[in-house]
Amino acid sequence: MKVKQNPLTILDYKRMTDEAFKAIVDGIERKTSISEFEKSYSRALKMYNYAKKGEYYAILDAVMQVYRATKRATESGKWTDILAQTATFNRIFYACKRSSESTRIEVKKDAVRRAFDRGFIFFICTTHPNSASDHRDLQGKIYVDKNWRSRVKPELYLAVLSYIELRHIMTVQEVMGKPYWLTTRPYCGHRLKPIPIRTVLDTPQNLLVQTYAEVKPKRITSEQDYYNFRREVYQKLYDRVPVQAFDRKRRTK
Repeated sequence: MKVKQNPLTILDYKRMTDEAFKAIVDGIERKTSISEFEKSYSRALKMYNYAKKGEYYAILDAVMQVYRATKRATESGKWTDILAQTATFNRIFYACKRSSESTRIEVKKDAVRRAFDRGFIFFICTTHPNSASDHRDLQGKIYVDKNWRSRVKPELYLAVLSYIELRHIMTVQEVMGKPYWLTTRPYCGHRLKPIPIRTVLDTPQNLLVQTYAEVKPKRITSEQDYYNFRREVYQKLYDRVPVQAFDRKRRTK
């Protein structure tokens, strides 16, 4: 099975969570067997592109665990109680969210690779005021491709070498990997933006930061965002199946 396709885009984990709960309720109302539900839902999941094949299976496994438990509870009429459990919601929500973050990281990596292909060797890390403490000193700085020597024009070689050595420029590959994981760590909001060689050589560092690196402050996702979204999901479930379990979840934290 080929799950990953191109081009890769960041997955909308909220939409995927919402669709998962809708699919489960649809399956219960239509009395869909577990095997038929798995076939149908796996086809729906394959419409998305994943950074890693394991992300597809993680979401499928989470949803199937919930559907099996929900299906078993239909005989007692308590299947809505299963769906209203916080553990049930979290199982699907976080599986989708992890998959979304994996694709976000790969999209950023792919942007760097495509910049390499277009001839860029210099990159600047974006800045934002709510950076993680261990990334704060890494933002707003210039980084260079470790293979720059074989990619720079001969007439610019000495100028680039001097620029790198005088400023102790680190490589892109170094900061993206262990122990820094700049841009590649889950939920890191930084990006590496390519800058033409001549622009880097001819422009003061502070102006490069102002022109290329400064971004609007990244809104911090709060705990309340999670609860607001969860209430939205259960409001939709309540609109379809107006039971006390969904009513309680759509109203409370």
